[in-house]
Amino acid sequence: MTRVGLLTVGSRGDVEPFVALALALKRQGADVRLATHERFRPLADRYQVAFAPLPGDPAELMATPAGRRALTSGKNVGRFLTAFRQLTEHLALPTWDAAEAAMQDRDVLVYSTFAFQGHYLAQHLGLRAVAAHLQPLLPTGAFASPALPFPVPGRLLKRWSHDAALRMFWQQARPGAVRLTARVPGLVVPRDVPFAHALRDEECVVAVSPTVVPRPGDWPPNAHLTGYWRLAPPPHFTPPPALATFLEEGPPPIYVGFGSLAQPDPAAVRSLVEAALARVGRRGVVHSGWNGIAGVGSSTIQVVDDVPHAWLFPRMGAVVHHGGAGTTAAALAAGVPSVVVPHFGDQWFWAERVEQLGAGVSVARRRLTADSLAAAVAAALDQPFPTALTVALAAEDGADTAARIVLRA
Repeated sequence: MTRVGLLTVGSRGDVEPFVALALALKRQGADVRLATHERFRPLADRYQVAFAPLPGDPAELMATPAGRRALTSGKNVGRFLTAFRQLTEHLALPTWDAAEAAMQDRDVLVYSTFAFQGHYLAQHLGLRAVAAHLQPLLPTGAFASPALPFPVPGRLLKRWSHDAALRMFWQQARPGAVRLTARVPGLVVPRDVPFAHALRDEECVVAVSPTVVPRPGDWPPNAHLTGYWRLAPPPHFTPPPALATFLEEGPPPIYVGFGSLAQPDPAAVRSLVEAALARVGRRGVVHSGWNGIAGVGSSTIQVVDDVPHAWLFPRMGAVVHHGGAGTTAAALAAGVPSVVVPHFGDQWFWAERVEQLGAGVSVARRRLTADSLAAAVAAALDQPFPTALTVALAAEDGADTAARIVLRA
């Protein structure tokens, strides 16, 4: 039996796909252990996935000055990278120690984009490594790097944008990696990005649907676009009674939620959402998020916390969200239009992709008002949704495909 370790850090959107991958690996006979933040132990337990805790609570980190700067950086890449550097330096050594203890008895280590320690940990422990990305970050001339929130013309510059973005991120993560050299005998941290080594030496699985982002022809053969790693609702899931009643009492409401992104003024966001939904005459299901943007429910607003997107989104009229990779995938799979409100990072890439697919519209966070949100929701509701897209996504099993690649490694 192959023993697989999964290593990921970040928000729920960075963790949930790895739970889906863990279940697919278990179905194929592997012994799987997921290492991530203690906050997500209940999620792993719900699906009976073996769990090992990593230090740091992402909600607490996002509430720090560095975290708030990252979340409010918008299109200011330099501001985001500065905050990212502070966060990675803070967690580099504790994450290494916890991950090393969790992966001692594994055969294969699958590590996420921001869990850069995984590349070196696999070498240190003599494990086969598989790099895993939730965004198509590998260099290509087909499209610009999702990490850069501005348009890039021409195939040559598009390909260069990937190299530039990876190098910028690595220059911020490298100081944390260098600190590991004092702890780990023989560990050498290169000046260039570890992803360059991964492209030469490791299998790489990208949890994105080729229906949404066609596989670039200039990717190397060891880079696999597997399809989304979607997590079904847990066994015997039943919705909160108040939510079930709310859904039965009227037409499909509008979902509004910005995932794990803390909002600088939660009360203002709540007021904005209420006013926008009133303008379009629709009820709303509002996700409270990590800093409680929803407040208290009302006759037209139902507040939710932890309801699986796979269950909830098909029951919505439209989904207003931040453009995280996982939330975007869930909305596309549900067959409902999106209103994407990108805040930073790759969210601009997914907003553009949704519009190109004819699956929704977008409005920039800095331009979000009750009027602009109401207009965007109305436009999304009026736009015919490409049902062929949802049919194609339903036929994919990205987690199963990725699991087969991991086990071949």
